[in-house]
Amino acid sequence: MRKYLIINADDFGLDDSCSEAILELAQKNLISSTTILANFVKPSLIERLIKIKGISTGLHVNLIEGTPLSKASEVKTLTDKNGKFYPASKLFLRYIAGLVSAEEIDLEIKAQINQLLKYSVVISHADSHQHVHKYPFLGNVITNSLKQNGITTIRKCNLSSYQSIRMAVLYLFHLISAKYDDVISPDVLIPTFSIEKEANLPAFQKGLSQGFRKGDIVEFMTHPSLNNDPD
Repeated sequence: MRKYLIINADDFGLDDSCSEAILELAQKNLISSTTILANFVKPSLIERLIKIKGISTGLHVNLIEGTPLSKASEVKTLTDKNGKFYPASKLFLRYIAGLVSAEEIDLEIKAQINQLLKYSVVISHADSHQHVHKYPFLGNVITNSLKQNGITTIRKCNLSSYQSIRMAVLYLFHLISAKYDDVISPDVLIPTFSIEKEANLPAFQKGLSQGFRKGDIVEFMTHPSLNNDPD
């Protein structure tokens, strides 16, 4: 069977450093796709991105950083007293405690989808900020919302390697939720650049080797930046 490699850049729109790095890589055909933070991205950046041929664009669902695109009064269970999203761990615990509305999650995801459509972004796939769409129970709500809105190509997080506590937990989340997933997704997600100390060619080659041992269609996850950010 033929093997396929997808190199996805997460976090387009997070800040100028991330966005400019992703634009440069896309223009050089060094990445296959990117996912966009709809509640952060500047319209001018989207305009530049969609002009680049050969780059697939998706939604980077964000319920944990910044402010929502929905009206504050409509998503009260998702935000604190300052109108900011709760961090991932707190959102998860609040959902488990029954303090987060599934309807509000769906409303905000729709708002983020519509924001991208407003600027003529073709949404071919989706993942999420800090992988919250793979959290137990909470993730099912996010995934179902995406599917109901016509997005069925969604990252599954079947990791090629999980040599850190964070990646091990994420892989466990994948195993818990895998039987409920009926979405289209690459066979394997390669998180090498989130594990290794340096994002260099040997690390890239190591990641590819691990990925293709587990599947034929693999996605290499990256977080480009012009700055030497630790994450």
